[in-house]
Amino acid sequence: MTTEPLDFDSLMGELGETEPGWMGIPDGTTIGHIHLQVSNLEDSARFYTDILGFETMQDTYPGALFVAAGGYHHHIGMNVWAGPGVPPQPENSAGLTRFTVEVPDRPSWDQLLYRLAGADEPIERLNETAAVVADPNGIEIMLRGV
Repeated sequence: MTTEPLDFDSLMGELGETEPGWMGIPDGTTIGHIHLQVSNLEDSARFYTDILGFETMQDTYPGALFVAAGGYHHHIGMNVWAGPGVPPQPENSAGLTRFTVEVPDRPSWDQLLYRLAGADEPIERLNETAAVVADPNGIEIMLRGV
């Protein structure tokens, strides 16, 4: 994996002068992967791999971890580049506060619920196939089963 700087000026140049300002992500948008700022990489690794069941894809990049399901290069990247122990973002600041993980089949859903219960993780069951948990950094994860 490589890291290259974002050409912000070029990106912003893609907007036309008549384009409206930010209106939020359109309904139905699917995001292939996300990156999280975490306060403790080991706690986050344990949560995302041991409890949620993602596989470690890359753990040799300094201060970062990349995890995925199904052998994808990464669905979730996390790092401590803002500093170990950094507190969560203040409420109402820009940043990711919740995302959804879709669990592909009933056996995987049942295994996930079993791991969450065994780890004593607080879980809010919304119905038979939906629940909400929070990662060690306070980011809410909507879990959707089949």
